[in-house]
Amino acid sequence: MNQIRILLIGLGPHAKRIYYPICERDGKTYNIQLVYAVDLEEKRTDITRFLAEKNDTSTQVYFISTQDRTYDKLSFAVENRLNQIIKQFNIRGVIISTEPRVHRMYALWALGKGLSVLMDKPISIHESISTNP
Repeated sequence: MNQIRILLIGLGPHAKRIYYPICERDGKTYNIQLVYAVDLEEKRTDITRFLAEKNDTSTQVYFISTQDRTYDKLSFAVENRLNQIIKQFNIRGVIISTEPRVHRMYALWALGKGLSVLMDKPISIHESISTNP
């Protein structure tokens, strides 16, 4: 059986507590491997430290620059890099664990590429959702 290679979009507190440990603990049992993660450049120090503490030298990370950070549609640079990653590493599924405002854009990209998607809820929100009905 071919290994299911996973791209984790968002390696924040929730992903560190839930998704990363599942991949780490159950990867061999379910033939899955977390091979790549995506997060914001401003999180580089925290994520690099986390992976070092886990002794994880195999999970690579793509850090999105501030100029390429978007909320409605992936920037050309980000979409291009994600396309390269899924092709180069034979990614078959993504876990989307980002802030809810960007869930939809990552999900649409992944589904358009024929990838399996596991996504946190809610599927989508709009800016100022708690104050602007």
